[in-house]
Amino acid sequence: MKIFAGHSVDVAVAFINANNNPAEVQGEITWSSSDPTVVGVSAKEGHPEQATITAGPSAGSAVIRASADADLGEGVDLVSAELEVVVVARGEAIGGEITPVGAGPSPEPR
Repeated sequence: MKIFAGHSVDVAVAFINANNNPAEVQGEITWSSSDPTVVGVSAKEGHPEQATITAGPSAGSAVIRASADADLGEGVDLVSAELEVVVVARGEAIGGEITPVGAGPSPEPR
């Protein structure tokens, strides 16, 4: 996910089990950032599955992680999800578009 420096975005986590069904979590969800100086994260009060991520003032990247206790059987008691966040400085290119060149119509496919 890309975000401009100094901006914030709300995110939500949904945990799944090995059968691709929603996982039951026990206790609270813990949100963390691999580098809080690049991207901070804070849980939304009253909505533990949601958080706000806030980009710092400079370009860089960090990984946001949401973790929770879960009863998934076979000794699995922790479930987590990660999101890589790339902070883009204002004015930096983040994508592009490819368009046809020329004045005439495109030839018919054969």
